Amino acid sequence: MNLMSAGHIMALAHQTWRELLRERLVSGAMLASVVILLIAIPLGGLSLGQDGRILADLGFASLEVTSVLLVIVAGAQMLPREWERRTSFLVLSKPVSRTSFLLGKAFGLLAMGTLLVAVQAVILLFLLALRGLEVWPLLGQLPLVLLQTMVAASLAVGFSAFASTPVTLLATLALYVTGHNLDSLQGLAAQLPWPSKTLLAVIGHILPDFSLLDLKNRIIHGQSLTPGLALAAVTHGVSWCVLALSTGILAFHRREA
Repeated sequence: MNLMSAGHIMALAHQTWRELLRERLVSGAMLASVVILLIAIPLGGLSLGQDGRILADLGFASLEVTSVLLVIVAGAQMLPREWERRTSFLVLSKPVSRTSFLLGKAFGLLAMGTLLVAVQAVILLFLLALRGLEVWPLLGQLPLVLLQTMVAASLAVGFSAFASTPVTLLATLALYVTGHNLDSLQGLAAQLPWPSKTLLAVIGHILPDFSLLDLKNRIIHGQSLTPGLALAAVTHGVSWCVLALSTGILAFHRREA
């Protein structure tokens, strides 16, 4: 990738980031996610007593779900909207490659997801600190929440390069939900006869393992995050980001703008 392509990607990413921030859906979802945290933590404290670990688990779950859902919805309609408005045709008529176009859109979405995670994280950690919970050990979960958001965004952009918005939404949500329940899927596979058992076992091994990126229970309960486990999580997440975006780029090159 030459410097010109990198410049195109950065310019498109910045433009996409600004466009997303102006979207009512995005700004509304960001405001709603903040309100959810402001309500959930105090109410959770009233109903759950002084168990800060449960409050932390509740807060991180809310942060993760709202961030992931927002990038999935935004990513699913990003490219189809460009084709509907024919703006992709205008951009691609300039010396901008399809690879640069898709990566610029994806990086803009990732930047928006990063901002959403950061804003929610500051509020969450502040609320937990007010309740007397030591927040420094919890910082290790934030990169993993961000990585989950990045994987979900990459999957949504990758699917949207060749599928409609509803299909992209359903497919990405299905991968996200299934990826958090692969242990249950493997347990179900063990109880089924062949070939269903083999089929489910194979599916369980090839899907993105979002549970590998969800280590909040381990961190919240004071268990150490070993370098090997952290490396495995980062490698798995980054690999799926690259795979999803690479698939989207290949599909984008095979279709009309």
